[in-house]
Amino acid sequence: MTPSHLRIKNVEKEELLKNLKLAKARFIGSTLEKQIRFKIDQSEKFQNKNSGAFKGSSWLTVNFKNGVSTIEIEESDFEGKQKDHSLLNVDDFLQATKMILATMPKNDYDYLEINKSIYWFDGATIVIEDIPALKSTVILSGSTKKNLLEVKKKLKIKGTAEPNFNLTTAERYYTIRGVEYDIVKTVLKQNFQKTLKKHVPKK
Repeated sequence: MTPSHLRIKNVEKEELLKNLKLAKARFIGSTLEKQIRFKIDQSEKFQNKNSGAFKGSSWLTVNFKNGVSTIEIEESDFEGKQKDHSLLNVDDFLQATKMILATMPKNDYDYLEINKSIYWFDGATIVIEDIPALKSTVILSGSTKKNLLEVKKKLKIKGTAEPNFNLTTAERYYTIRGVEYDIVKTVLKQNFQKTLKKHVPKK
């Protein structure tokens, strides 16, 4: 059976945490995800020679997820018919980022940071997703939509339901919630630069 998912944005986190405690929901754990994403020049094979105005995409991304750091390169032509994908595991997210910034000092980048708190209650997984400058989003996962709606009611989760978007970039996370990404981008990057300066490489 395909699991069901329910996303609810603009949730008051403190109220939800209180309700989770009262309901004796089980805390599973928390995770931190980070992503820094650079737009890079396309390889020649992906350049659209027939329609110069319509180009494909080419990205270099450094990810930190589930305790694993990776460097990822994704390329595709405009039509999406040709795609290339390369993935390399690295030991240290911040050190890898420093090296890439040093080799591409003129390339702009996007930075995304997601804190997730995970709970289990009444047959459903509850993920509280926190992103800087946004209200919390809650993702409920379970066997049926009916079960998720019952859990939502029991926990008194208030907010706005939203589709299960395919979210892969910082800009996408902010724009679908009505926040102009360029407004927060500078602050996010400034805070990230402070983190980089404090970082001590792993030995």
